[in-house]
Amino acid sequence: MSFEKIKAASKIALHSVDDKAFVPYGRVITDICFSSLMDAAKDTVEIPANGCKYVASVAAFEKLDFVSKLQDAVYGGFDIQVGTCAGHNTQLNGIEFHQGNETIVALTDVILILGKQQDMNGNTYEASLAEAFYLKKGQAVTLYATSLHYTPCSASAEGFANICILLKGTNSVLETPSANKLLTKKNKYFITHETQQEKIKQGALIGLIGEIPEIVLA
Repeated sequence: MSFEKIKAASKIALHSVDDKAFVPYGRVITDICFSSLMDAAKDTVEIPANGCKYVASVAAFEKLDFVSKLQDAVYGGFDIQVGTCAGHNTQLNGIEFHQGNETIVALTDVILILGKQQDMNGNTYEASLAEAFYLKKGQAVTLYATSLHYTPCSASAEGFANICILLKGTNSVLETPSANKLLTKKNKYFITHETQQEKIKQGALIGLIGEIPEIVLA
């Protein structure tokens, strides 16, 4: 679907990542070439028929030429992991944030629903404050650590696929449970909506308040 049709059909505000509205959340990366990554992912990353699949780290991708440049430009020289996320999703039914940026490289057109950590009230966030941003295939953005986000959304019925780059070890299992109820995995602070019973059973804290933001692929 086109950007304009999705924008007209969806209740949530939809922008391009090239718009000024994206500035508080991150920046578009234009000075690093991701062509080697796009080529490698083309034959590797598949969109599942249903649901979403997340892979935290793909060793082959982490050996490509862009990695050292991105480490220096975005991550202060720290080790990073290059993973994938692909599937079908149209909602923001939880939010997470990390210490350190998350870099997204769009393998298809992708929509990100984002919020600001500064707008959290304790451990809660009002869902109506979220905004959506459209990335075209091939675009890369880095989200600031203060940007609330979760699973990307599809921009078409065929689903979405993207590369997600984080500090190494992010989303790995905690050796011992944290006293901080938001910390569900290493470097993953997460809250969910009251409708997400499976996540709540797994220990997620209810904190996303109000109507779930949704992208309409009309």
